Amino acid sequence: MNDIEINTIINRTQKFNASNINDGIIIRKEDLFKKPEFKLYAPTVLLSGHKGDVFTGKFSKEGFLFASAGYDRDVQLWEVFDEKCRNIAALKGHTNAILELTWSQDDSKVYTCSADKTVGVWDVYEGKRIKKFKGHESFVNCIDATRKGAELVF
Repeated sequence: MNDIEINTIINRTQKFNASNINDGIIIRKEDLFKKPEFKLYAPTVLLSGHKGDVFTGKFSKEGFLFASAGYDRDVQLWEVFDEKCRNIAALKGHTNAILELTWSQDDSKVYTCSADKTVGVWDVYEGKRIKKFKGHESFVNCIDATRKGAELVF
């Protein structure tokens, strides 16, 4: 089983020891080269479920769901809006590794592209593939969708 580690919002802060001399601020040389402190405002979460390498993962536009996919040919959907993240669906249908995915404008669909030379459209609420596009002569490496206006997939 391969795991995904989600490390969300990190805020970097740097502390300096400064002296106010003659209305100017002097920063000590050794303080400039100190490593910054990191403050985590959200937990790091380990999501277990894939049976192979994970190649892609994206949050939904609203941020409540996370979709991941990879070598095992499955799209895993996760609820991630509280401390108890859980897997809500495994979308199956590709015959080779899924290389990238993206969400639709309204978060109701996930679009995937695969090394099986196809593009898939998945209904998040039904948990199944609703469209399969064939015709590429080789792997489909990347996919994206418009964010506004008419929904187009590239």
